Amino acid sequence: MEACHETLHYGFRITRSWRYVMNIPFITNFFEKQKNKFRDSEYNLISKEFPHIKKEDFSMLIRYSKEKYVVYLNRNNEMDWVIYNGFESKDEVSGFNRIFAKINWLQQQPSMSYLSEKTKMQINMMLGNCLCSALDASYDIAGDSLKYAEKFIEDRKIEISRKWQLQYSFLISLLISAVLLTLNAFSALIAYYFKLDAALFDNIKYLQLSVIGALFSVILGMGRSTYNCDSGRMQNFLEILSRMTAGLISGGVVVILYRIDLIFATFRKIESYDILLILSFIAGFSERLISSVLQKITSQASDEQKTLKEAVETMEKQLKIIEEAINKPEAKPNTLDSAAASLAEQV
Repeated sequence: MEACHETLHYGFRITRSWRYVMNIPFITNFFEKQKNKFRDSEYNLISKEFPHIKKEDFSMLIRYSKEKYVVYLNRNNEMDWVIYNGFESKDEVSGFNRIFAKINWLQQQPSMSYLSEKTKMQINMMLGNCLCSALDASYDIAGDSLKYAEKFIEDRKIEISRKWQLQYSFLISLLISAVLLTLNAFSALIAYYFKLDAALFDNIKYLQLSVIGALFSVILGMGRSTYNCDSGRMQNFLEILSRMTAGLISGGVVVILYRIDLIFATFRKIESYDILLILSFIAGFSERLISSVLQKITSQASDEQKTLKEAVETMEKQLKIIEEAINKPEAKPNTLDSAAASLAEQV
């Protein structure tokens, strides 16, 4: 174990040292010259058959087939291709058009603008090889390559969305915490100016914990998140803002319901610490807690309303029996007494 740790530490030092070496101007210029030399050799390979391709517009060769086609990256690292005069595909045109349409769809996705230049170059290299397979009429290979490219793009989109949501969740939680701490610091002044009860500001700590619970929920659920960046930054920001706001509101609602003895009556036996601190954190963390609590209260209110309605209907029936017994002289006293006793039980 110690040997493994020393090896990893040594490898880290080598990687860090290599980065320092690569930042030296002399080393950087050397590798840049080698890169340009390699690019020139690739361009000289295709320039005779494709003379209209300008050297300043050529960046990297993807694939070249003599007297057939050339697929390359231009100076913007975008895929470009040229077909040799007289070259015809070996198979039907529909197969090539299907592959080409899918390549164009992948290139025009909104998320492409959020990717790094290195990632864009990797994607265009993959799509360029798909196009080459289609030009060679190997449509099965081109289709499989497109699936790999699509999966690669989808993974990168999810990564970007996760990064945005984590950034926004920390930012929003810090802003809400700053507001709550400011209110707590000036609670006496605010209570005096607006004639509020100073005890109201004692609940700020519970709201703070509900925000922390919401942040913790976002962090733990990030690995299961499948959002992508096609919808843009604003949509991801609003998603996180809504979750953090819901956590804050949930914590406040739980505190109010607990204070008026509507929920968690069994927890009142615990006096060693403030149970509301835990309940506030759980309310912010669990999105289903507050919904289940509200549903339970609603169902209880509905059951009580139903019971009350049945009692009122029973009382109306007993009053009707009493009225009939009074209006009929021949009515038996026992009937009147039983109806009155039943009515008294309902009351």
